[in-house]
Amino acid sequence: MKLLIVKREISLLVLLMICCQMSVWGNENKMDKDSIRTEKRAKKVHEKPWTVHRFNFKAGGFFPISSTTVRVDGERGHGTDIDLEKFGMPRHTPTLLFGFNGRFGNHHRVDFNYYRLHRHADRKLERDIDFGAHTYPINADVYAYFNTDVYRISYGYAFFSNKKFDVGANIGLHILAFDLGMSTTGNTLELSYKDDFGITAPLPNFGIWGTYAISSKFAITAEFDYLAVKIKNIDGKIIATDIALQYRFLKHFNVNVGYMGLWVKVDASKRKFEGDLSWGYNGPSVGIVYHFDAF
Repeated sequence: MKLLIVKREISLLVLLMICCQMSVWGNENKMDKDSIRTEKRAKKVHEKPWTVHRFNFKAGGFFPISSTTVRVDGERGHGTDIDLEKFGMPRHTPTLLFGFNGRFGNHHRVDFNYYRLHRHADRKLERDIDFGAHTYPINADVYAYFNTDVYRISYGYAFFSNKKFDVGANIGLHILAFDLGMSTTGNTLELSYKDDFGITAPLPNFGIWGTYAISSKFAITAEFDYLAVKIKNIDGKIIATDIALQYRFLKHFNVNVGYMGLWVKVDASKRKFEGDLSWGYNGPSVGIVYHFDAF
């Protein structure tokens, strides 16, 4: 009798152990499935086009065609509208272009770009020109210059991203440093004039940007920025566009071929001077991008 009781208890214990083990296996299997689902979801969330990397450094060339109209009024309150390209400044001004792009987390990015356009012209005047504090007379030999340094800083947020697309919005600044001047040297001291009008216009802007990965090596990127704002003594409007085709030819390198455009209108006042500038340019660009620490 005792033997039967012992056997029954042993059987119940074995059955209980088997049930516990099956429960553990079931929980482990469920955990494995949940882990796989979580990994798949995480992988899907972190999927980005191949153009998205932790850091991108760009260097290249920009070949803009400019169209510029300026007017600088002195204390007398009047000036002459001058078309700088008709005045003799080169319409085509190749320049170097430098840029940086950093991606932090899954959504945040910062951008910095810089290039400069420096132009000048020598001309014998065919009419009187009022510029700044002086009137430059007909037949005077005049030297004029228009130098611009363009800095662009922005913060962007990617609100949609997958293996093919990366789309977001940004807010930033186009910092435009203008230096515009004119001078002439005559035979007498009375005909030796020089006027200089320099301003730095920090124009904020909002924009949208997007990337479409055509394949594992080709992608298209595009950006559009706009804003009209008045800050203290500067009233400005800015429209900027940039579209490029990217080709990855090495693991950490790709080449960009694109087309950039910028249109700026600035009305600014300084002590003794008021200036009005309407400046636009557009043209092709080409660059090499070095990137690393891909997501």
